[in-house]
Amino acid sequence: MKTIYHILFSLLFVLAFVGCDDDDDKVIERNQLKLTASAQSVTLTPDATDDEIISFSWNEATSLGADYTFSYLFQIDIADNNFQSATDVRTFGPNESISYSSAELYDLIVEKWGKTAGEAVYVEARVAAKVEGPKFKYPEIATTKVQITTYKPTSQPLYITGTATTGGTDLNAAEKITELSNGRLYNWRGQLKQGGFKFITTLGQALPSYNKGADNSSVVKRTSETEADDLFQINEAGLYYIYLSLKDMTISYKKLLSCR
Repeated sequence: MKTIYHILFSLLFVLAFVGCDDDDDKVIERNQLKLTASAQSVTLTPDATDDEIISFSWNEATSLGADYTFSYLFQIDIADNNFQSATDVRTFGPNESISYSSAELYDLIVEKWGKTAGEAVYVEARVAAKVEGPKFKYPEIATTKVQITTYKPTSQPLYITGTATTGGTDLNAAEKITELSNGRLYNWRGQLKQGGFKFITTLGQALPSYNKGADNSSVVKRTSETEADDLFQINEAGLYYIYLSLKDMTISYKKLLSCR
C-alpha cells in the first residue's frame, strides 16, 4: 500500500509540471497554495524529545469553482531527492498543519535516511492539493526546505542481571550487553537458566533499571524502590537472544535452537 501511494503521489507530482491542454487551466493562474515551516532551521536535542520542535502549515489552494474540492497530500524527505525516500503520504484538509518532535525527526534523518548523527542536513516538505471534480485538474503543489541539525546520542551501557543470568542477583557480576545504537538499541546472546532478568545501567547499583512492563514485550524504567521490580521470566534454560529498544521501550527474546 505504501508503494502504491508513493507511485501515485510521484505521478501527480510529475504531471503537475506537464503541459495542460485544458482551457480552464490556461485562464486560471494557480499559485495560491503556500507551504510554511515554523522555523527555517532547528537543532535537535536529546532532552524533551517528544516535544514539538517544528511544524508545517498550508493555506487553501487556488479555487476552481464550486464544483471542485481539494484534499491536501503531505510528505517530507531529504532535500533534492525528488521525494524518492519520502515519508508515507498523509491526507489533510485546507489550513491545517503537521508537527514533528525531535525524536521523530532524528529517526527520519538518521535511521530512515541514513544521515550522520550530529550533522546539519536539509529536509524538504511538499503539499499537493489533489483536485476532485467533474474534470481532471492537475494538483497545485507547494514545497519548502528546512535545515535540521541532529545530535549524537551519548552512550548508555546496560547490564543484564537476575536469577536467570550466570551472575545471579550479584549486581557487580552483571554482564554488559551490546549497544547497537547509543542509548537506543541493544542486543545480547548468551545462556539463561530458569528465573528472571532485568537490566541495570551501572554495575553494583540497583537503580535505575529497566524492567518488565505490562507484558513480555514491553519495558519500563524503574527509578525508585517503591516501584514494581518485575522481571522477564525464563521457563526453560538454554541459549537465548535478546533485542532491546529503549527508543520504543520494547523487548523481544527467544530461545535459540542448539546445534548437534
